[in-house]
Amino acid sequence: MTSGGTSAVTTGGTNAAASGSNAGGSVAFGGTGGGLSLATGGTTTGGTVGFGGTASGGTARGGSGGMGGAASGASASSTKGGAGGSATGGTAGVAGGGAGGSHIVVTGDGGAGLSDYCIGDSNKLSYLGQDLSPAATNFPSGVALDCCDGLGVNLHTLAQLGFDLDLDITYQATSIPPGQYAIGSGVGPFRSVSLRHYGPISATSPTFPMSGAVTTSGGPNGATAWDMGLCLETDSASSPSAGIRLYIPRVTMMPYVLHSRFQIFRLADQSITPTQAQAQSLDSLVLAATPLLDLWPIYYLEQSTGNIGTPSAATIANTLVPLSGSPFVVKVDGVPIYMGTFFRLVSSMMPVGPVIVVDDITNDIVPISAAKTGSNDPRFDPLIVQVLTETGKLVP
Repeated sequence: MTSGGTSAVTTGGTNAAASGSNAGGSVAFGGTGGGLSLATGGTTTGGTVGFGGTASGGTARGGSGGMGGAASGASASSTKGGAGGSATGGTAGVAGGGAGGSHIVVTGDGGAGLSDYCIGDSNKLSYLGQDLSPAATNFPSGVALDCCDGLGVNLHTLAQLGFDLDLDITYQATSIPPGQYAIGSGVGPFRSVSLRHYGPISATSPTFPMSGAVTTSGGPNGATAWDMGLCLETDSASSPSAGIRLYIPRVTMMPYVLHSRFQIFRLADQSITPTQAQAQSLDSLVLAATPLLDLWPIYYLEQSTGNIGTPSAATIANTLVPLSGSPFVVKVDGVPIYMGTFFRLVSSMMPVGPVIVVDDITNDIVPISAAKTGSNDPRFDPLIVQVLTETGKLVP
């Protein structure tokens, strides 16, 4: 953002750079490290501060507005992933951005504090006195407005807080180029971000409006997965939610077109028992015409437990399961990976393969347990892990 001069934006490239003129500044996005550089013009000579990139991060020269210090000629350099050089007559250099971008810079009110917070390669959440490092996954936001569309990010905080947190991100654009965008400024494609407790949006859902910055490697209107970075804090200092801060250097966002990469099917003939299905080859089983569950309504799949977080859990809990059990098949990218059993606790039969106990399904969790017999556990076959990682659905 500059005053009285020109500004330039450069995307991509090994050493993305841009320069302004007169009192202007420049913003550069990209670089091999996925970093970015931000220039804030000094009162006399504009300067740049580099974050990330493959070579030196850049220099800061300038007057009172220069980030290198108040003295003309002060410089600060930072190399990719390095600690940053010292600045003669100014402040120490800021550590450079590593792979994927490990420093999000936020300008405007509160920007300096957030810039100090939004450093590193690990997720951070400061939530009402607790410091957490939650896994983050995408989900289909329920935001439906005349002006805007929505994106959703789930923060996996159930074990620490007793509930998950969700971010609803509204945007208004037909396409969003890679770059960094302010939140809370009223300018740019991203209109707002609100933090709330996990669950369907309703008039009674407590929400915490947030401001800060969003970085993107792509946009929600494409057909491939893309990455988003978040550096946010709650808006009002007088609010009960004051002090909430969030830094997610990278969360993968999945477009709808990838929903069929992971699917759970019942068999077309639901009279077939798990034992009968086991006697057939996996490829020969005839599946139902539509899946019982696919990736789109899945918030996460937890690798340590096999739990699937989804608001569709209640529907699956109503699945009619005979006492003999009912087979299901998991497919990934159109390939059947394993067969398991829908099971009821009152059954005296032995389930085949991984098990979904219908009685254990909650309003938002479908647990898939390991097989009761045998040592092979196909729930996290390498292909399953690959697809869940690529679509941003896997948590530890």
